Amino acid sequence: MLRNLKGVDFVKKLALFLILLFSVMSFATWMPLEDYSGVKYVYYKINYTQYEEEKEMIYGVEIGLDEEKYILNYNTTVFLSKDQPIGSDILFEQELSMFMYTFLNPMFSFFYETIDLNEQMNTKLYGFGSIKYEGQVTVQGKNGTYTGTKVVLYNEDNELSMYWVLNQDIPFPIVTYMSDDYSDGSTMVQLWDYELR
Repeated sequence: MLRNLKGVDFVKKLALFLILLFSVMSFATWMPLEDYSGVKYVYYKINYTQYEEEKEMIYGVEIGLDEEKYILNYNTTVFLSKDQPIGSDILFEQELSMFMYTFLNPMFSFFYETIDLNEQMNTKLYGFGSIKYEGQVTVQGKNGTYTGTKVVLYNEDNELSMYWVLNQDIPFPIVTYMSDDYSDGSTMVQLWDYELR
């Protein structure tokens, strides 16, 4: 009987330890928001190179709610030089939402799962390179600043591939930066404004 009680105590302690370990691990990694139903709006400023020209735009979505449904209102602000003609290809460009999906891509969760903003230990990802932590970065948003940890992915040749600026309390990447391996261009997507319900 005494042996059975010791076994039960051991199992309880082991179960408690596993629950605590899982809890600590779940708080250790940063993950982006997956369900946007609790978001009123989110906007990103995007700086990118297209046909060797530096461009900037602001892209966002507002999520309304009535008794029966969510109402998504997409908003894109594109800045054009005055000498550029404005044709239908610009007015009805369809690739903007796909462009944003590239940076909010769920496939990045593989990288996010290796990020530990508390411990900040450099991590080798075989076949991809290394994740390194490079201090705090503050960026200007529409109505204030956002500060987070710069997390950099270097490729196998130790060249900059991507980086993110992440804050444990903000459910969106503050910055996502991608270099273009095939040109001198790069793209930076920066959190511009957001509000949760």
